[in-house]
Amino acid sequence: MMMMQAPPAARREGGPSAHPGAADASPGSGSTSDHASPKETFAPNVTGPGLAPSISEAQANEKYGVESVLAAARANTSQARDALKKPVGLDVSFHGPLWVVKKRKQDCEIRGLGIVEINEDTLHDAVITQSGVVQANYVFPGMEVKAGDPLISIFSPERVNAQHMFLADFSKDEGNQASLTYYSSFSSTQKYLDQSRSNLKWWGFSDADIDSLLKTKQIKNDYVFRADQDSYILVTDKNTGAVVVAGDKSEENFVIPGERIMQMARLDTVWGMSFVNPEDDRLFQLGDTLDVTVGEGRDAKSIQGLIVHKHDNAIPATRKADFHVLLPNEDRRIAPGSLLSFAKQISLDGLWIPRTALLYVDGRPTVIRRGANGFEAVEIAIGASSGALIRVVEGMNEGDQLVAAPRTELDPDARLAGLGAWN
Repeated sequence: MMMMQAPPAARREGGPSAHPGAADASPGSGSTSDHASPKETFAPNVTGPGLAPSISEAQANEKYGVESVLAAARANTSQARDALKKPVGLDVSFHGPLWVVKKRKQDCEIRGLGIVEINEDTLHDAVITQSGVVQANYVFPGMEVKAGDPLISIFSPERVNAQHMFLADFSKDEGNQASLTYYSSFSSTQKYLDQSRSNLKWWGFSDADIDSLLKTKQIKNDYVFRADQDSYILVTDKNTGAVVVAGDKSEENFVIPGERIMQMARLDTVWGMSFVNPEDDRLFQLGDTLDVTVGEGRDAKSIQGLIVHKHDNAIPATRKADFHVLLPNEDRRIAPGSLLSFAKQISLDGLWIPRTALLYVDGRPTVIRRGANGFEAVEIAIGASSGALIRVVEGMNEGDQLVAAPRTELDPDARLAGLGAWN
C-alpha cells in the first residue's frame, strides 16, 4: 500500500522544527528552525507464540493447528496494542501553536453510560408443588404479571384423585355412612371430615374452592398455578406437554421443593449497570448518590440512584470499569434493557489539554508531541472533560509540548508514515 505524506504545509523539509522558546506560554507557537532528523522508531512485526514472522496462515494451520493460530491472533492483538503506546516518530513538521502541559484544578463533569438490569436481590423462582403434565403456558419471558395472574396450567392425576376421595368422604350413600360409623369408633366423625377438608387444602384448594366442589360435585381436571406477587418473567422452563415433578413432601410442607417452572424478578427496583473509564472509577464510591437519566427524548426519566455494588477489575476489552446503581421503579416505567446515562460534577487536579490537540489513530486517543529530535505521536488515556479541555490520565508529563491543533495542518486523507490512518 502506498504511504501518503502530509500536505506541503506540514511536510518535513530538512527535519521538524520549532523555536525552543516558542512553547514557554500555553499555548505557544511553532517555529521554522530545523532540528536533526527524528530517531527511527519501531515498526512492530509482532507474531504469536511459536509462529515465525513469515509463516502463512495455511502453513500455521497445518503445522501448529487452529488453536495455535487463534492464540497467535490474540497475542498479536494484545502485543500490538501495547506497542502502540510507545511514541512514534513522524516524518512531518508542524508550525502551528504549541500547548504546554501543566497541572491545574478544573471543574468538570464525569459522564458515563449504562444499561438497566434486573435487581438480582429480587429474583425468585416459581416452584410447582404438584406433579403433572403442562397443559398451557400463559406467560413468556419479558412479560409483566400481577399477583394472582395465571402462569401455567397442569393436569395432575393425584390432584384429581384427591377431589374424588374428598367427595366420597362427604357422600350420603349407605356405604360411606357405614365407613364413617366405623371411623367414628376411633375418633369423632367431624374430626375425620375436618381432616379430609385439610387434606384438600394441602393440594392447593381454598375454602371457597372446597365449598364449590361440595355444592357442584364438579371435578377440576386442571390446576392453574398463579403468581404470588407482581413480577417480571425472565425464564420459562416448561413447555406444553412437559412433565412437572413435585418434590418430596411431608404432612405439613415440602421438604424438597419441586421443579422450577419459571424464574421471575420484581421491578419495583432495578439495577443500572454503569460504565466509566477505569481512571475515573475511584471517583464513584459505594453509598454515593448519582443523577441518572433513563431513556431518551420525551420518554426520558431522570431519577436519583444509589451505588450499591462495585467490581474490582476493569473490563480489558473495553477499558471500562463498572458498578451497579440501585434505581427506584415503583411505577414500572423503567424496563430491563433500557439505556441510561449519568453525570457527576466534580473538581479535579491533573493534566489538561485542549480537545483540538486530540487525534484518533485506530480509535485510540493520540497527541502530537514535540521531542528533542522532532515530532512524535503519543497514545494517551483520557478521562473527564471540561468545556474545551480534557484530562489526560496516562501518557503525558507536565511540561510536554503538544501541537495544539494538528488537524489544521494534516491532510485528512493522508496516512502518516509509521502511524497509519487517523481521524
